[in-house]
Amino acid sequence: MDLVSIPKEVKGVLNRILDEGGQAYIVGGALRDHIMGREIFDWDIATSLLPEEIEYKFKDMKIVTTGRRFGTMTVVTDRLPIEITTYRVEGDYRDFRRPDRVKFTPDIYEDLKRRDFTMNAMAFNPILKHRQFIDPYKGYKDIKKGIIRAVGNPHKRFCEDALRMMRAIRFMSELGFTIEDNTLDAIAENSHLIKNISVERIRDELNKTLLGSFPVNSIKTLYDSRLLTYIMPRATKYLDSPSIEHIASIISRCDSNLLERISALFLWTTKIEDGQVLLKKILRGLKYDNDTRRNVSNIFSAYNTAMVPSSPNIEYRLRKLMGSIGVDNTLIALRLKKYTNKDIKNLIQNVECILARKDPIHKSDLKIDGYDIISLGIGQRDKRDIGRILDTAYDWVLKDPNANNKDILLSRISNLDL
Repeated sequence: MDLVSIPKEVKGVLNRILDEGGQAYIVGGALRDHIMGREIFDWDIATSLLPEEIEYKFKDMKIVTTGRRFGTMTVVTDRLPIEITTYRVEGDYRDFRRPDRVKFTPDIYEDLKRRDFTMNAMAFNPILKHRQFIDPYKGYKDIKKGIIRAVGNPHKRFCEDALRMMRAIRFMSELGFTIEDNTLDAIAENSHLIKNISVERIRDELNKTLLGSFPVNSIKTLYDSRLLTYIMPRATKYLDSPSIEHIASIISRCDSNLLERISALFLWTTKIEDGQVLLKKILRGLKYDNDTRRNVSNIFSAYNTAMVPSSPNIEYRLRKLMGSIGVDNTLIALRLKKYTNKDIKNLIQNVECILARKDPIHKSDLKIDGYDIISLGIGQRDKRDIGRILDTAYDWVLKDPNANNKDILLSRISNLDL
């Protein structure tokens, strides 16, 4: 750990608190990632100063006070937000998520005692000459060994905040760590507590798990610990260990694209009766937004569509598909096909050629519009004829991109028997 790689804004906050007689340490994920040499986006500082003291000491800077109730003030220095939180101990967790109350303490050790995992229960201030690094639970050692271990009694940690079980699995996926045996056993024994957590929080942790660089063991642990049973109860009877391993393997091969990885997670629904209906119920239950639900449905419709690369009209079908569900969704569907059927890889090359040639794909790519149709006298009796003719012209250019020429299209339309 070094001082050089810490931003000057963070060092400035540490120095200012020390100059005022307070204690201050870099803590949490920022310190963990600093030790691991990972890029840090959010800097957190714990201090002995009370919220009102923080507000006064940094009155010359922009301060966000929305977390004041829990002792957190966000100081914005040169556009870098730094969270400063007063050392605290917490009361009972009656809702399995947040403490009923917090009590401020001058003791950094009491503050670290309440944290979730050992790798997040360290404190560091490189400016100090004494007590520069505080690590009462050997988090540094666990980081170096790649271990996720609960602070103290894991059962107590998960009963305090059941979302910590999802966080443990998410850290597996993001960091490539393994969960220590006692902590893993506690997750399995307390997995039912996840029902007390809001669906939105669970979904967000699931998304982060899917996007991690090491999703295979994470997805398997999500299933083996029975967390998946409570997160997606409708899926339970359709999944077993082999199918989960297969799903996890496909997810690991996907691009780092959330929509693609969500789709991969639910590929099993394409093999069961009324799978689309079940899929929509699960996605709605997890409170995914309308766009996500619609896109996944479109991806699976394309995935289930039989396509032969050698077919003479394959490029027409691909252009039509891209125009219907979008280029990105089409590519996701084809990549998923590739992960389950190696013989269709040429379809992706076909799409790449279509895009490289800038073939017309969307109706908006047409070289004519409704006004051009009207100029031919069409639509005077029935305005719907304008849309019908545009649809016809659109189909022409999907079949033959060279026909996307204003004169050619208007000539063809003029020759139609209307």
